Amino acid sequence: MSIHRPHPSTGCPSVRLKCPVPSPWNEVMAMELAPDPPVLDANAGACGTIAAMWELGLLAAAGLAGWLVVDALRAREAAVAVARSACQQRGLQFLDDTVRSLRTRLARDDQGRAVLRRTFVFEFSEDGVSRRDGSITMLGAQTESVQLDPFRLV
Repeated sequence: MSIHRPHPSTGCPSVRLKCPVPSPWNEVMAMELAPDPPVLDANAGACGTIAAMWELGLLAAAGLAGWLVVDALRAREAAVAVARSACQQRGLQFLDDTVRSLRTRLARDDQGRAVLRRTFVFEFSEDGVSRRDGSITMLGAQTESVQLDPFRLV
């Protein structure tokens, strides 16, 4: 009968034979060669921690993506309101009742904070036939500029 015990330096199981003749020495050797209790793997906890960190990273990325979508929708709604107001003030028709996002980039506001600068374009008409372009630049939640193509006063 053999007893398998990992070698201390290599970790490979070694084979030792028991003597078939009973003796007190065999009992001592059997107790000495008895398998050690299972030891928790030090890397098992690290693997669990890495998996938890990946999950946290994915949750953070999903939260950031959700925030960007909601913020973009708010900025678009604000740009539609600004375009509608600019057209009404000048006696123009705001066509299609919508704006299109042209560019989004990082910029600094007056207090030096990093915010998103978004540029939206829209179409308007002075006579209901011709289409002209306009643009709105939003810095964060504030309107930075409104530009309209030249048009005839009717």
